[in-house]
Amino acid sequence: MNATPADFSRLDRAGLNLHAVLDVEALPAGLAAGLLREFSPAHACRQLILIGNAGRAMWTALQASGPAPDDPIDDFSVRTVAQWFAAACPGHRYTLLYPGDRPVGLQTLGELAGWHRPTPFRLGILPQWGTWFGYRAALLADTGLPPTAPLRAASPCASCAARPCVAACPAQAMADGGSCCKDASTTACGRIRAAASVAWRATPARWGASTATTRHRCAMPVRRRCGRSSATAGRRDASAAEPSPARFLQPPVDTLTHALSGALVGRLLARRRAASAAVPSAGDASADAARHLPLVWQAVVAGAVAATFPDLDFVLGWVSELAYLRGHRGVTHSIVLLPLWGLAIAWLLARFFGRGGRTGGAPSWRDFYLVVCSGILIHIAGDLITQFGTMILAPFSDRRFGIGTTFIIDLVFTGIIVAGLAACAIWRRSRVPAAVALVLLAGWVGVGWMGRMEAIEAARAHADANGIPVVMVDAAPRPASPFNWTAIVFDGERYHYAHINTRRSEPLAVGPGDNFIRRFSAPYLPVAQARWEVRERFGSDGARLLAQTVWNAEDFAFYRWFAMFPVLDHVEQGRGGTCANFMDLRFLTPGRDEVPFRYGLCGGEGGGWRLFERMADGRRWVVVR
Repeated sequence: MNATPADFSRLDRAGLNLHAVLDVEALPAGLAAGLLREFSPAHACRQLILIGNAGRAMWTALQASGPAPDDPIDDFSVRTVAQWFAAACPGHRYTLLYPGDRPVGLQTLGELAGWHRPTPFRLGILPQWGTWFGYRAALLADTGLPPTAPLRAASPCASCAARPCVAACPAQAMADGGSCCKDASTTACGRIRAAASVAWRATPARWGASTATTRHRCAMPVRRRCGRSSATAGRRDASAAEPSPARFLQPPVDTLTHALSGALVGRLLARRRAASAAVPSAGDASADAARHLPLVWQAVVAGAVAATFPDLDFVLGWVSELAYLRGHRGVTHSIVLLPLWGLAIAWLLARFFGRGGRTGGAPSWRDFYLVVCSGILIHIAGDLITQFGTMILAPFSDRRFGIGTTFIIDLVFTGIIVAGLAACAIWRRSRVPAAVALVLLAGWVGVGWMGRMEAIEAARAHADANGIPVVMVDAAPRPASPFNWTAIVFDGERYHYAHINTRRSEPLAVGPGDNFIRRFSAPYLPVAQARWEVRERFGSDGARLLAQTVWNAEDFAFYRWFAMFPVLDHVEQGRGGTCANFMDLRFLTPGRDEVPFRYGLCGGEGGGWRLFERMADGRRWVVVR
């Protein structure tokens, strides 16, 4: 046993100012056996460490911690605890019990720590702070820290005869001795929690004491996502069913990277005319052909134009939203049709550059054909390294291909291209800078492939260690580093996933003054400290039948084709009927305000389905055509 207590000062500075160390053998026998059986730790766990917060300090630290993920409080708490444990208990391991998807019995643990005092409204009360405290993390660890003594103080409720909380509870719900918050997912308390959760995600600047107090007043030992009530969802049953076409007419940000990569290829393939070709001798066929070669700048422009061409499919947004989703990265990205697209673009470019004529003759479409085809090909290759999926066999197959090594926006990838073009501008007579830049791009993709294999191996190891049957193992690339990944295991019914960095040995500390790259990279934990979450594909038993009905509906066929890692997102009753929508874990990125591509169906009284997209403020109806 360690001679000195653990140093909790790092947690105190983050506002996690409640700590308790309990020996597992000193816990009630049933509780200890249940925890060890339920969580099946792979290492010898001797102690349970309970961490919470009280007062305002955590909310101030949370506001300064960076971009808001989907679960800002849980993510902040887990990240902070991981950093503290790595520094305070080096060489030791722990299993995270809470936050998680399985019940822990936090009130019981709170009673053992001296934090929880029973109240008439079934919420714990801490004499010094009232209800303004919360449980933030519970760990099973192999440490040997001195156990902490439970807090000793009498409950203020014992000497309170007036009991104003009973009179204040809405609709006299406690007048007969009942509970104001029996079910945090359906009662007024649950609605307050859900509303506060939406407010935190939408306006991080408001993570202050007022909303914090509301959440603490509903702090209960419930399953992790029970506070995500959908009572406030569906308020935006938008009458405008179809979005403005401008939503789809905005070319994606990575189109610029595609254009620059095409320019780089154009410079590599550009050939300069020899000086002797300017005055060819009679019958010199090679010199005559050299006179018609495109100028270097023309080849660069041709490569950029060709590499931009595939993304012209954004015009499908003029047809409909679903036409865009079904057709993006389709026929314009097809290797099968590439020779035809190359022919058409090369002919147009030859016509364009030959309009005014030029001394020595204008280039023909044949002179542009190789550059144009290469420009289209490098665009397709740039899409294939992402995980969105590209229909390279269209129109004969709508199967999406992708190796998934690179996030859709990669600053290093783009930086290599820009540096290569800058070097080409300096050494204008040499094609070496372009060749070197393309080799470096291939190397960078190789680094991403290494990170992907490491993430998949981490996912397999987690499945093996926890006895999870493996149907599919994959990893989704994430921003800021080729070693940031969301590792995913599918067991046939549930997705097990964690946001990890495969090369990190300890959590990345981040402060208010750190750059955005560091802030976006911070949520990805070392593999050994990964926080694995579990999502049912079709939700719990109560929602499963509806979810499966929606998933198998003909009106939902496009999403079955589109999604890679689909999970039930919301089930609710609204003006459109009973509704259920799905999300794709492929797009669940920490630090992103909203998860895109969340679609579902509502069934009305007439028995038909109506397609909608889940937005931050409710549903947006989608016209199917």
